[in-house]
Amino acid sequence: MKRLIVAALAALLAFTLPAPARGGGGHYVYIPIYIPTGPAMVPGADVGGYDKIHKVAILSGIGTKLELEKWNFLAPQDRDVDIAAWQVDETVTATLKKYLGGKFTFVDLPYDRAKLAAFRPTMWHAGELTGLLKTLPNADVDAFLVVYPQVESGIQLESGHFNQNVLWVRYVMELIDSHTYKTIASSTSRYQIHEGGMPEFPGRVLGDEFKLDDKLTVSPENLEKLRALTDAMLEVTLTETVRSLQFGVALPPVGDHSLLPAPPVKSTEGVKTIAIASAIGDRLLLHVPGGTFTKDTDVKIPIADWGLDADVEAAIRGLLSKDYAVKDVPVDRAALAQKWWVMNGKEATVAVPQTQDVDAYLLVVKDERKILSGLGLWHDGNWVSDWTYLAANYLVLLVDAHTLKPIIGRVAVMSSKSASGFPSEKLPNGVWPNAKSLDTLPPGAKPVIRDAAMHLLKDSLGETLYQMGMKLEDGAMPDAVPAPDTAATPQAPGAATAPQAQPESAPPQAPQTPPAAGPAQ
Repeated sequence: MKRLIVAALAALLAFTLPAPARGGGGHYVYIPIYIPTGPAMVPGADVGGYDKIHKVAILSGIGTKLELEKWNFLAPQDRDVDIAAWQVDETVTATLKKYLGGKFTFVDLPYDRAKLAAFRPTMWHAGELTGLLKTLPNADVDAFLVVYPQVESGIQLESGHFNQNVLWVRYVMELIDSHTYKTIASSTSRYQIHEGGMPEFPGRVLGDEFKLDDKLTVSPENLEKLRALTDAMLEVTLTETVRSLQFGVALPPVGDHSLLPAPPVKSTEGVKTIAIASAIGDRLLLHVPGGTFTKDTDVKIPIADWGLDADVEAAIRGLLSKDYAVKDVPVDRAALAQKWWVMNGKEATVAVPQTQDVDAYLLVVKDERKILSGLGLWHDGNWVSDWTYLAANYLVLLVDAHTLKPIIGRVAVMSSKSASGFPSEKLPNGVWPNAKSLDTLPPGAKPVIRDAAMHLLKDSLGETLYQMGMKLEDGAMPDAVPAPDTAATPQAPGAATAPQAQPESAPPQAPQTPPAAGPAQ
């Protein structure tokens, strides 16, 4: 069953995950992501009534082993690694007590963790969980809150499926009546970092350093990294799984930085003075996808007079002014808009001068890997409806001003307040030009497009700089107040998941451009 599920997800990944960046730039331009599942939906939670539940015993059995699985042409290899020292189950218990302490009183009970870890939610294991629970003293508890593996192992490193390395944290959380042994509520582990989006399956794409060889070996260093990544995933997935069960307790908001803080980035520690240059506002790219008998159509409309680049630079200056001295260094924006890429992951061929006046350049440039690079409109439709979609596909690069070598780079991402992981927004169809004159925007379109573009840019600039490890001005990105977990389930379809913390060596994983058909989300 597990391999069937994974195979289905992998087939989806083949269409949703992009190819690596050209020119070797993937060595420093990266966007670690959680797996976007496209049309596949995480099963909804079965929510019960909790009025009669006061005393609860937590039983967790997902932390006994890490399954290593390598996909080969004919059949996968797998082996288990003992991870009892990671204290995963202790982390699960502590986290659940932290969030549910105001709802329930907890009673600690001895239980056979190995037997719980061996249980599976399949017909072949029917009755095993009830049999285990019946061996436990139940006089002082109203219910058991049980966390057990959803598949063969709750924690798994999967390697080789479509050249991806994925860390999975999959489990089932059930609240079970301690006297009747009937399930009161149940949910599967899930991940979500954008308000208004849909939860995702909890699999995290990792870099090539986690690729398994034929002996399924993992170095001690990588095991420690996997331990840290597992802890981070547990914090998020437990929060969202508890939220799905609607216990009525206060939880960190979806996507809050307290759940997944930005990773420490040592390469930026020596940067004190910076020069800022933006080169994404010279033109608006219009794209019409082709059909059976037509080709894609692309038109470029000059918009340098809109002053977007100056506004982007001012926004970044406001975000970084506390901890960095921002200096003006003359930059040819037109040249930067044409030439910026990184060759062989070592030397930046950006069109900026070497200088000793600042430590680094902070550059905002078009992501040329996308169909809509920079700022663009995508228009499509059918006999039922049509739609227009604004996207801002760009990169933020930090480049050593003395050598012009890259320090770090990041694909632009939206904050958790956006339902989409990458900068995008549906606009009124009235901003789209007449089909006979695509190079001319209709009257009144400019302010609508410009305002929407600045909204996307200001939101994504702050989040992108945060994920790069840059120090932001106090209050630039205020944390939201804790939200109750009884909020209505969002109805908007999910989008590609936004990036979060991961090692700097991760390969580039960029969200795709808008779909070829269907309404923009």
